[in-house]
Amino acid sequence: MAIRSWLAQRITAIFIIPIIIYLVCYLMNIGALSYTEVKNDIISLPGMIFIIVSSFTIYMHSALGIEVVIEDYIHRVNLQRFLVNISNILHLILFLFTISALFIIMSNP
Repeated sequence: MAIRSWLAQRITAIFIIPIIIYLVCYLMNIGALSYTEVKNDIISLPGMIFIIVSSFTIYMHSALGIEVVIEDYIHRVNLQRFLVNISNILHLILFLFTISALFIIMSNP
């Protein structure tokens, strides 16, 4: 289990690098775009796929990192499991909130 978590942490870190590069480049040029253009970028199929995949990757990376910290610094096994489960639930809620926000943006004219 620990090897899978370690490997998943490294893989998500590698995927986050191009995500951050793209986001920085996009945000540097966002001033030249109108509200409608930004909204159209977000609700386009490639935009939605990018947001969903990048959100999932970032939330997964965060959840794995927090799990490692909890396992390293909390020594009671029951408390570890409880805190890891809470962390995973919160990350899932954040991911679902992100997807919900996309659909809200998509449905607003």
